[in-house]
Amino acid sequence: MELCLWMYAARASAEGHKGAVLREQMVEVLKSDVSQRLVVLKSENPDFANVDVDELFKGVRQTLLDYDEALHGDDAVLAGILWTKFYHTREISDNYLRTLLKLVKKIKLYVKGKPEPFNTFTLQPKYIVMLN
Repeated sequence: MELCLWMYAARASAEGHKGAVLREQMVEVLKSDVSQRLVVLKSENPDFANVDVDELFKGVRQTLLDYDEALHGDDAVLAGILWTKFYHTREISDNYLRTLLKLVKKIKLYVKGKPEPFNTFTLQPKYIVMLN
């Protein structure tokens, strides 16, 4: 979820002040939605009683900052962040990480205003499964 949010937010930020405002609004809308869902979860399951939305969103904001850093860094920084966010709890093939890295690099070029045609890279269905 965070990667998708970041992709839209990074593209919006490339549009200047209005884009930065849109980015903040996107995060706030998501936070509001999570808050509403958490109220329901707390009433149905006592395990959620101590969950704090603000604490959850500190992590989301940090993740967005990590992706922003990777946007301006090299492939090693980006690969490290992707591995940490997606795969740190399980073993994966290097090919899965390389595939995700290629996809995000294409998005990175688009965000920076240097679009490369997406038809030069095809994401195979078996890799999409590993993103979940």
